[in-house]
Amino acid sequence: MTKLLSLCMIVKNEEKVLKRCLESVQGLVDEIVVVDTGSTDRTVEIAREFTSHVYFFEWINDFAAAKNFSIRHAGSRWILNLDADEFLQDVNIEKVRYELENLPLSESTAFILPIYNFTGTINSGKVLNSSGARLFPNHPDIEFRSPIHEQLYWKHGELRFLEYPLIIYHTGYLEETKLEKNKSTRNMSIFNDLLKKKTLDTYETFTLANEYMIMRDYKKAIYYYEKVYKKAEKRQDWYPHCVERMITAYTELDRYKEAYALIEESVKLWPGYSDLHCFKGLLLDKLGFYKEAVTELSQSIEIAELSNGRQYWILSPNNGTTLPYSKLADIYFEQYKDISKTVYYLTKLVQSNPKDIKHLYKLVHLLTLTEPVSEIVKFLEQLFSHTDPMQIRVLLQIAVTVGHCELSQHYYMVHQKFNIELSPIYMMQYGIIQNDQGWFDKHFNLLSKEDCNNELAARAIYTASCVWKTTDYMDRFTIPKNLLKPTESLLKKVISDTALDESVDFPYDSMSILLSEIFKVGQYDVYDWLINLFPNHFNKLANLMGDYFFKQNQIELSLDYYSMGLTKNELEAQGYENLGVLYIAQGDLQEGLEFIEKAIELHPSKVTLYTTYCLHSNGEKKARYKEQLFNTFPQYKGLPFIKNL
Repeated sequence: MTKLLSLCMIVKNEEKVLKRCLESVQGLVDEIVVVDTGSTDRTVEIAREFTSHVYFFEWINDFAAAKNFSIRHAGSRWILNLDADEFLQDVNIEKVRYELENLPLSESTAFILPIYNFTGTINSGKVLNSSGARLFPNHPDIEFRSPIHEQLYWKHGELRFLEYPLIIYHTGYLEETKLEKNKSTRNMSIFNDLLKKKTLDTYETFTLANEYMIMRDYKKAIYYYEKVYKKAEKRQDWYPHCVERMITAYTELDRYKEAYALIEESVKLWPGYSDLHCFKGLLLDKLGFYKEAVTELSQSIEIAELSNGRQYWILSPNNGTTLPYSKLADIYFEQYKDISKTVYYLTKLVQSNPKDIKHLYKLVHLLTLTEPVSEIVKFLEQLFSHTDPMQIRVLLQIAVTVGHCELSQHYYMVHQKFNIELSPIYMMQYGIIQNDQGWFDKHFNLLSKEDCNNELAARAIYTASCVWKTTDYMDRFTIPKNLLKPTESLLKKVISDTALDESVDFPYDSMSILLSEIFKVGQYDVYDWLINLFPNHFNKLANLMGDYFFKQNQIELSLDYYSMGLTKNELEAQGYENLGVLYIAQGDLQEGLEFIEKAIELHPSKVTLYTTYCLHSNGEKKARYKEQLFNTFPQYKGLPFIKNL
């Protein structure tokens, strides 16, 4: 064979991602072999733009059969196997090809490649590490086996697997992709065939459990994971993933005792790695042991920081960086009201993933509450290039979304220098912040049909309707599904001075979101006008707005609303809890615990209220609430840190 490397892949309806995959191997591979198993979109057309080796295989519910068909059409010494939703990036092509040229070709040796699986949403920054045998000799005695989650085998014995540092990036686990492709339905049909034949081996049982996890059927997932856990060899590369998913499933089923025991057992199995300390910290946080959670999460970070280039994770580098950073930011903000440490961990998150819009928003919002714009800009200049148009666009979008007038003006002026377009939705929001209806109207008229499903567009339209007291925007642009939709008919009536029907269910949650949007953009008179329109619903709205301002760290405003609720004896459980947390954080334990007692009375099924109370109290009352904790949550009795309260 004169060719060095063939890419072999099977595809079906992959028009959205196939081009990215094929472009990523240009210059690296000598040949591309694409086998289509029944596409009805532009997949085949896109494949033919890159190769003449496009073949068709009738789907028979067997991935191994389809992949074996693809590799038999390869004409190179080596085969690289990728899925359409995978791609390579920043590959040193000359180096890889030189090494392949000089590797001894043995039919019994294949190479394991690292796979970085993006999970959650597109910009979440969550990555799960795995690996797979994706680079192997083109030899008739090497083939795939197993109809699903197929594995590579050598016909004459055990394959020898070596690691090779060619990273594969995989987007198939993103929530958007899973919903769109409905892979579970397809996969379960294959598993059902295997179950009928009773041919599942240990690995296939593990992958079946994974399918139930994806479908959130945690009871069935645990049933199969436990079978695997008893039989699997700990040296299997997928074994740590089995442990991690068992911990997740136990937690989802409220079986914290089993989850904690598995974590403790696994810490001994993998000492010196970040992952299990991170998982332990997350579990402690769920049960209200925040001090202990901080210790474990900080240890996971410390292991990563002291690794000196050594791999510090078993499952994902995120378990020593972004995941503990995020949880520590939450704990320091929500439980301790320690803004400096919150800002520190939010900054670490943004530094590790500049595309993490959610945490960048939180960071900028907190800074706007305490810092002048000049200092915020200096700070952001240290994190982002102010000569990169794309990064300036993100900063403008964040400033507009936060609703800060002066910061928005600054980044709009910087943005103008680059002469780049910004979505009309953000420009509409900018118009509201600047109180410029003409500006808003100009960009409102630029909205496209695609914008009709955009939540930000909905928020801008409903906010503008209240600010300028008009129903025109709601009449002209319909956004069928959004969080503020339940307020629409009510807004149209109050804006047009139509009598309200008090028998209609009041949209408290949607109205509180709209009020927060109006307040956020500095339209305080409009906020007062709207909330006072509904005197019969004011007390409930006051509770919700008190909770909102508390979450935003606008403590004085939240206390104003909570004081009203206390005076009228109408404060709700969340308000009492927030007051308890605040007073405890400030060192006023007696009054803080009194608020927590009232929160427990109103919300007796929230475990963290009991643990918070017991951790900060003593004497007879503590004993009584500990007994109440055990009576309400008997499943937690076996946890050592619960016993030792």
